[in-house]
Amino acid sequence: MPHQKANSPFPLFMFLSNTQGICELWDPCYQNNGSITKKLPYSLSIVSTIEFCKDGWLMLRSHEGYYLQYMNLFTGEKGKYPTKSLSSGLSSFAFSTCPTSPDCQTIGINCPDSYYLIICLLPGDDGWDKYELEFEDNDVDFYSNYKSSPKYHDGAFYFLGENGNLGVFKIMNGEWESHKGPLRKDDSLKLNECYIAELDGQLVYVFIQAFGSSIEVYSFDIKQEVWVELKSLGDYTLFVSAASSLSIPTKDSSMRNRIYLPKRIGNEMVFYSLDTGKYHTSSSKFSFENFCGMNSQSFCCWV
Repeated sequence: MPHQKANSPFPLFMFLSNTQGICELWDPCYQNNGSITKKLPYSLSIVSTIEFCKDGWLMLRSHEGYYLQYMNLFTGEKGKYPTKSLSSGLSSFAFSTCPTSPDCQTIGINCPDSYYLIICLLPGDDGWDKYELEFEDNDVDFYSNYKSSPKYHDGAFYFLGENGNLGVFKIMNGEWESHKGPLRKDDSLKLNECYIAELDGQLVYVFIQAFGSSIEVYSFDIKQEVWVELKSLGDYTLFVSAASSLSIPTKDSSMRNRIYLPKRIGNEMVFYSLDTGKYHTSSSKFSFENFCGMNSQSFCCWV
């Protein structure tokens, strides 16, 4: 099965469509041309949720059998993660590169009341390393967010918390630091979704207020601790979801400044335009002010 349709340079939107492990793959731009269906090579008891996706590799969480497994959607190559020292209640999983690579680092996080619990799987290990980092008085509040997967960048994993604050973990030396996000306190209470994507070699952060009332995109200078709002994505289009978020350059000026979301109206994907400040679908002449009338897709990612 091809990675992408020949007439589209953009990623496909994948989601589990039934309880038999069938997934659907949608082209975000040409939804009315139909979708591709594919059967995942796992039994019903194994396929449960999609935790993370990168470069066609899926991390799948199960509630029976092995707790975590990985699989390449297009080649069918698969494997299991060790269960030794793997804790329950974890969210926000990610890996740095292909899970079969000898350099791959894998991470998960949970934030109980008084400490950060981070688990890491390093190359060659047969079990997970566990870090319990207690909150300090001067720490920025950080609460893990299962709706936003971490992003590996320049030797560290970056996390967006449910209140919009940023956490950074350097896996090789076990260092954690947290930074206050760009949202005001009242805005952080209304934060509905947030995502991290890499755009032109830099990380960008997407914040969506309650019921889609507004979307803001920022970059962050970690040394100066300065957030800068981006009014334009340049020549790029963003594709965001809980399990994967990425950017794609485009020569088509009409496709720029779009943020494709894990939401649909009928058989079409929804995108937000930074140019119009509204939501649209590819074929509709109508625009939308918020998420009213949209379906949020669970168990999904961009591949």
